[in-house]
Amino acid sequence: MLLASAFEAAVNRRNDGPFRCRNGQPYGLGVLAVRNSSSSGQRKYGGRYPVQDLADPEERVWLCITADGLDACTTHTASTSAAVALAQCRYLTQTVLPRLRSRNGEVPVVLGADFNLPAGRSAGIQPCLEDRYGHADDGARQDVVTSTGLTVASRAVIAMHGTTDHPALFAELTRARTAVHTHVGST
Repeated sequence: MLLASAFEAAVNRRNDGPFRCRNGQPYGLGVLAVRNSSSSGQRKYGGRYPVQDLADPEERVWLCITADGLDACTTHTASTSAAVALAQCRYLTQTVLPRLRSRNGEVPVVLGADFNLPAGRSAGIQPCLEDRYGHADDGARQDVVTSTGLTVASRAVIAMHGTTDHPALFAELTRARTAVHTHVGST
């Protein structure tokens, strides 16, 4: 087994460079996937959302990798504006993912994300999902979204004991008799 990985730094609006952690390292999104073979290469897709909260110095990004016939994606949408977070969610699920699926031959997509659209306090992410997507959430801010070809078999909420503002979410997915595991933690 091989590890596929990718990183996309959030963008600092003040200098158009990477947003930085306290230790100076770039802050952003990461995707890790275990590949079963070396026969298929890994491709990375990522970018900045066209809609941003102009009052927030952090410009939000999205990230996907394609490996072993699966697109694995993540994002952390705006935490400062539910309207901006919803617009970013819609852009990802209604523009980026369909484009990615058509480019990559309709391979299944799994998206693990912190959409900052809490289930229960609003419509959550439902307004940005079309019927073709499966969905599981942690009741807070973490979501796993699946395209056709993948089904959420089970999910577990994992306490983070105050290390972040929400629990982590573990989802087990099935795809054509093959189990696929995804873990969505804090971003």
